[in-house]
Amino acid sequence: MIILTLLLLFSTLLCQFTEESDPIKFLEMMKPGCLDLWKRFRLLPSVAAAQAAHETGWGRSNLAKKANNFFGVKGYYEGRTIRVTTHEYYDHTNPVYITDGFRVYPNATESIRDYGYFLTSRPWYEGATNRRYYRDSIQAIWDGGYATDPIYVDKVCKIIETWNLANWDQEAFDMDANS
Repeated sequence: MIILTLLLLFSTLLCQFTEESDPIKFLEMMKPGCLDLWKRFRLLPSVAAAQAAHETGWGRSNLAKKANNFFGVKGYYEGRTIRVTTHEYYDHTNPVYITDGFRVYPNATESIRDYGYFLTSRPWYEGATNRRYYRDSIQAIWDGGYATDPIYVDKVCKIIETWNLANWDQEAFDMDANS
């Protein structure tokens, strides 16, 4: 009986682990767009990929699934928004749950491009561009008010370090040198 219960539990967990929740497949999907962010906006690919992974739980969030919003960008995109419950740390200590409007994109590519435009069109994120070190970039994004979680920078950096995403930055730098 215990073995049957364990098998049932294991098979249920396997069914819940879909392609989109596989970090490797998620990163493969995000990589071309994140590399393009360096060319278009001078935003580090590692930072974009890690933010997307963090913001969506590797693509599992309803925001990613229903709205193709991989960065938690609030507001409207081409007149479309979706209301989602989220948490904010207004006092940098205690989470407060709110329902807010988030942009709805037609696809992941538009989400990535709009993230680049969003950051580079607002002066308070100016320090995030043209960086060579990911921690400086994500710190500038946090300092600009992108996220309220007091350990957001550390969480994003941990993803970059765990998945060796700084290699993507080097790849982007190398593409610059070869063009």
